[in-house]
Amino acid sequence: MPTLCALVGDPDPAVCAAAVWLVGWFPEESAWVLPRLLDLLEAEPVPGIAANAIVAIGLLGDAALVNRLRAFLAAEEPLLRWAAATALARLGVADPGVIGELAACSASPPEQGEPGVAFYDGGNLRGYASDSLALLDGRVPAEAVTSVLEGLSRTSGPSAFAITAAALQITFGAERPPSRPPYEDLTEPQRRTIGILAELDEDTWRWVNFTEILGAWNLPDKREECRRYAGLPDG
Repeated sequence: MPTLCALVGDPDPAVCAAAVWLVGWFPEESAWVLPRLLDLLEAEPVPGIAANAIVAIGLLGDAALVNRLRAFLAAEEPLLRWAAATALARLGVADPGVIGELAACSASPPEQGEPGVAFYDGGNLRGYASDSLALLDGRVPAEAVTSVLEGLSRTSGPSAFAITAAALQITFGAERPPSRPPYEDLTEPQRRTIGILAELDEDTWRWVNFTEILGAWNLPDKREECRRYAGLPDG
């Protein structure tokens, strides 16, 4: 840990970002790590490094840091707003500002430069944002649900895994149905979710990781079967 902390603030942005990401995995060392991350955040001009630091602070810190992190919700840099909303959600903050930013990032995540965000499968910002919303357990407002489903419709391949799981948890609930519900019994958001999943491309449906997520909610795990379930034509 002393070696890693010495690299927090390294002049090489790639080295610094990697060190910030790594120290975020050691909550037992938070008393040692947090002061270094907070000092870095005071003067760090590189968005990717600052975003990694904000997320790491959210993972290692507690409610005492909420006000420090909340200031970044108003940042001009979209990547910092995403990081702040993600970190605050981790700390249990679910006010309209946090929810609104997570919803916006679920639909259209911010662009990343170099170095990028290393957290969550190497920087799956849309997946992390939607997953953070899913933690709200049924308290996601309708407009945020729409943003998550819009983001789901824009994904493909492995990047679809996290937001698919989040969308299903948001619209169907964390408690998985014991059997497949009749389509006519589904709510409107649930029908929209099924329709979007059925329209995702073959590259997404070929992944077992993806089909297992659908199977966990007792939903069709074959594309053509899902399309028939949703009342869509074969194709």
